[in-house]
Amino acid sequence: MSNQGKLMDKLSKKLASNDKMLENINNRMDNFSTAIKNQISFNKMIESRLNQIAVVVPATNPGIP
Repeated sequence: MSNQGKLMDKLSKKLASNDKMLENINNRMDNFSTAIKNQISFNKMIESRLNQIAVVVPATNPGIP
């Protein structure tokens, strides 16, 4: 195999490796995005429940007759 052939082979392997790394990063970012969306949904649910509780619980002002 010529030097140019060896160089092309190494370059091809390096590009394949980089492609795999980028694919892994993309998958992790997708998982992270899903986790963030789930957290936002959970936060909205908690906020809604806290608002429901706030309506039911009477407001008290200590020190005011």
